[in-house]
This record gives sequence, C-alpha cells and structure tokens, in this order.
Amino acid sequence: MKTWHKIVTSAVLSTAIAASGTFPVWGVQGAVAAAVESAGYSLNGSIQAEVKSAAVKTVEDGTQIAAVIRLTNTSAKKTRVPEYELRAVTDGGVEYLLTPSASNAKAVQARETVELVYLSTVDGGDFNIASLSFVEVDEYVYPKLETELLRIPVTATDAGRPGADTPAAAWGTAFTIPLLSSKLTYTPQGWSQQLSEKGQTYLITLLAENPTDKRASLPEFRMDALAGGKQYAGVRTEGAPEALEPGEKAYVHYAVNVDNGVAPEELLILTSDAYGEGTAAVSFDVPRLKLSLPETSGVDLAKLPEYKSGTPISFDPLNQIVGENTQVSLVELHRHENPEQGFQTVVAKFKMLNRGTKPVVLPSFQADLTTAGGASYTGSRQVTAAATLVPNVASVVTYSFNVPKSETSETFGIKLSDTKAAAPFVSEIAMIKAPLQKEEEGGTTYKMYPYDVKLGFWTLNSQFSSTTLQYSYKLTMDLDFTVTDDVMVDAGFSKLKFELADTEGRVIASETHGFAGENRLISGRQTLTFSNLQTEQLQYPLTINVYESVETESGTANRLLFKLKQ
Repeated sequence: MKTWHKIVTSAVLSTAIAASGTFPVWGVQGAVAAAVESAGYSLNGSIQAEVKSAAVKTVEDGTQIAAVIRLTNTSAKKTRVPEYELRAVTDGGVEYLLTPSASNAKAVQARETVELVYLSTVDGGDFNIASLSFVEVDEYVYPKLETELLRIPVTATDAGRPGADTPAAAWGTAFTIPLLSSKLTYTPQGWSQQLSEKGQTYLITLLAENPTDKRASLPEFRMDALAGGKQYAGVRTEGAPEALEPGEKAYVHYAVNVDNGVAPEELLILTSDAYGEGTAAVSFDVPRLKLSLPETSGVDLAKLPEYKSGTPISFDPLNQIVGENTQVSLVELHRHENPEQGFQTVVAKFKMLNRGTKPVVLPSFQADLTTAGGASYTGSRQVTAAATLVPNVASVVTYSFNVPKSETSETFGIKLSDTKAAAPFVSEIAMIKAPLQKEEEGGTTYKMYPYDVKLGFWTLNSQFSSTTLQYSYKLTMDLDFTVTDDVMVDAGFSKLKFELADTEGRVIASETHGFAGENRLISGRQTLTFSNLQTEQLQYPLTINVYESVETESGTANRLLFKLKQ
C-alpha cells in the first residue's frame, strides 16, 4: 500500500458564471464541533457536488494526483452522471486533467449519492493542489469551447496527519464524522489502559447511535493516538455491528498499541480512500476529526457512592452479559493474609438471580479490584458453575484476587467487564465501590455466604493402627449451618478445608468437604479422619486451620475462617 504525502480537503466552494467569465465565491462553511458536513453546491441543476478528499504523491515516474468527488442527485428521477472534465489546479496556477476510474458510476438514483474516483500521473515536480475545477468541453465547435462550471478551493496537509483546519471534538460530546454520508452519531464513552501480548494498549469505546428513520450501515474509519510527535495506528476490534436500525445504539471499540511508557495526548479519526482497482490500487488516509482525551483513564473512587451489600448492581444497559431480568449483587468481600505464600487473598461472592420466566445463561464477566492509588488486580472466577439460571432461583459465583501484602486498602473499587465485546480486550459494564467485611473478633460464628457457620464442641484424638503401623487423627466437632439466603448450592460452591499443622507450621494432613454431593458436611456432630499423614511420628500439639476453599481458574483460593489449637 502506498502512502500519500499530501492530502487536500474541501474548504469552500465557488461557482462560475461562464458567460461573464467571473467567479463569485460562496461563503466559507465554518466547522461546528465536528459534526457538520458540507452541504454541496449545484453542478448542473439536480446534481450537487462536494470534495470528499484529494491527494498528491511523488512517485518514480512523476507525481500522482487523486481525488474523490461526491455527487448527490436531488431530483426524484434517476440522473446520468454529467461527463465533465475534472481538473486539478496547483498553487502555481497549472491545470492537470484527472482521469476518471472505469468503475465510476454512470448514473445516480433519485435522492442518492455516489462517489467518483479520479487519478492521474503527471511530470510536474513538487506542488500542492489549490483547487479542483469542473469543466464542460464542447468539441463540436472550432476552436473547442471550455466552460468552467464549478471550482472548489482546497487546503493541503500531510497525508494521514491532522492539519490546522482539522475539526476537533471534546471528549464526552456527540459528533458525526465530517464528509461521510453516514448520519450516525458517536459519543466517547470509555478510555482504558490494558496490557496485552503486544505490550501497552489503550481501548477506546464509542457509543454509536442511528438518529434517522432508516437502517444505516456502520462506516469504516480508524482511530489513531497522537503522542510526542508520533502517530500510533488503531484498529477496530471484532464484534462491531454492521448496521444500526432506526434509533438503535451500539458500542464500537478501537484498540491502539503504543510504546511502553507513552501516554497518548489526543485521538485522530481517519478514513481511507482508494484509487484504482486490483493490484494497481493506491490508498491514503484522510484526517477527519481530532478528539480530546479525558484527564484520566481511571475512575475516581472518591466520587463513587459506597455500595450496600446485597443490592442489585447497575449495569450498562447496552451490555451483552447481564440481561434486564438478571440481578447481580455483591454479597461478600473478605480479605485473608497468607503468610506462607507472600500475598493476601481477597474473596468476592456475587449472587445472581433470574427474575424472568425462562432460563437464562449464567453471566460470566471479568472482575477487577482497583484502589484509590490506581492499582488493579484481576480476579479468578470459580471453575465450576451452573451454566444457566432458572427462574427465581439464585446462584452464587466466587472470585478470588491475589494482592500484595503491602496493600492496606479497606475499600476497593470492583470493576466488572465484558471479555467478548472487544476481544481480546475487555470493556467495562459496571463499577462499584465496596468496603471489606470484617470478621467478629473472638466470635464462634463465621460468615460463609449463604451460610453462617457456628462452631461448638470439638476434640482431636490420635489413633495407632497395628495393621499399617501408622498414626491417624480423628476430629469430632459440632458445626451448625444456618442458611441466610435462598441460593442454590452445587458442586462448584465453596468447600471447607481442614488442615492439621505441627508446631513448626508444617501441614501434615488435610481434608476437604463440600455442602453438596457425597461426603458433604451436615449441620450437627460429625467426625473427620486424617489418615494420609506426611509424617510417621506422633505429633502433639496440633493446630487445625479451617479454610473456605474454592477452585478458580488460577488454582485453589483459600480464606482462613478460624484456627483450633490443642
């Protein structure tokens, strides 16, 4: 693909009065934000013309000149495209005839617009295009008669780079893309830094809306990032809709890879125009709009209201993960220190309830803990979970987060993201601020949603087998489980893990039991036997560590509930 080194865009239009040879100039059309398109000017009654783009480029055999002209038929009947010559006029006053593409439309349907492509190679040196001119040529008289019908002054900028006249829009305000026939509007919604296999990536989210009463296709355009005099090309992620129905809204995502440590300063929206066909085709990028960036790509936790445990979380209404009849609420958020592993574990549980009348897919989103200082920790979701939510029956899904020992925050932001809409990147669909829940000091009742676990009598005894010549331990205890909410508990739910540790803190045996399936725990007195010991010696005294344990995508997450010491 060839890169054009100059781009010219329409600034004003002027029409010619052939009989007098004078050229009165129409008033300049000022840029309003970035949403105003040129209205076009009369070429021959029912046909209006405007310049979409033009360019010049130095090549081995001279200089290439290209232009894209947009013609609109304002009448109620199909109209033939007029066979006028299009000439490029340089800043030195030299005129060059441009050759129309063989694939150009021959006619324009009523109330429709076509784009005509022109391309020529000339021997001239370095120059800029000052204007484009439509000329009617009558070859049946001698000498032939040439009549200029319309002249369109243009200004030049470097190809693919914004110029002084490139329109600008502010972050958060709606805009349309200048000189595109599409009437779709776009509002910047999200700006986040993410790490990928390619390094540092910024994800831009635009809310596209069709304000018309007709179905509208989503046009092709690109979003680049500008920083430190460099331009970083962006790409549209997969999943964008091909078209929007009247009144429909949808998100469009762009990913921009930048060098490590680079902070983009502004964004640039570009379109690409092609000249010629097949292998001979050349293309160039046309800057359409500059877009400012928000002051920060993060969320100010201080401005978020504190979340009340158990209340439904408010999700983006356009998200594709959580349906309107599905309620998701945070019901538990605990932190546990892991001295032997060098990090802390934060465990979050989400209750999911289907308020509809038909089964729905269990929502699967990414969860991230964020701090006021800007740190972020991605959670691991429990491995086994129900595939669907049946009507009016709740399920619980657990996420665990590994955070450093130095993290002392008592309140976290919890960001929930869609991992599919902008894959392989994630897009935010909800954000809350929640405090950590505290365990009661010295209590005997422990929160393990949807259960309150109360410990009563317990005893640990050793046994020696004359058959195997090995010791084993038997733990007898009274556990009372109180259900605090109507939630379906399945094989993927948390389990209780019991560890026996010697005086040096070494684990010599462990047993794990769930609340569903075989060998499940029941409310009342029960006995657990530890037989597969990591030692042949009798150990005393022993400590019993009791954990809430859940299998996640990154391994087993344990939260210490209590310790029992002989």
